[in-house]
Amino acid sequence: MSHTTERLPAFVDPVSEMIGAWPGLTEGEIISKSHHCCKSNVVITTGLSNGLDEVIIVWNSPRETLNQAKDDKEKSYARKLLDWDADPSHPLRIFFSLENGLANNLLNRYHPSIEPKNEVVMFFDDDGPFWSRESMIDTGFELWKRNSDVQVGG
Repeated sequence: MSHTTERLPAFVDPVSEMIGAWPGLTEGEIISKSHHCCKSNVVITTGLSNGLDEVIIVWNSPRETLNQAKDDKEKSYARKLLDWDADPSHPLRIFFSLENGLANNLLNRYHPSIEPKNEVVMFFDDDGPFWSRESMIDTGFELWKRNSDVQVGG
């Protein structure tokens, strides 16, 4: 189990409400940077994929780490992520940084080779910190709508 899963409950509830909070938003995407946390990425994808064109996980570890999960629960999350990535009709896409010639770097989420489809992009790190839905989702999106020519974040 990744050290990041203990923060998962604080992240899951606000993010899973995102689609209902943004009526009509269907042309946006989420980019999540990850190094070693399958569970939070499955939860992010499950909670968001119904209303977004694309959910991108920037995976900063070797692809093999997804197949080397330590317990059955983590293995099931890893398998689900890989299956979704292999399904062209699913909005999840995994960008494997190392396979694209990039080192393990937090800034990979901004790399142009990811090629996001849309202008509306929200970035989440798999280990937080995560706040309430209002501060994390609603306020962030509202700020972006008012200042769509710049990156908005905290």
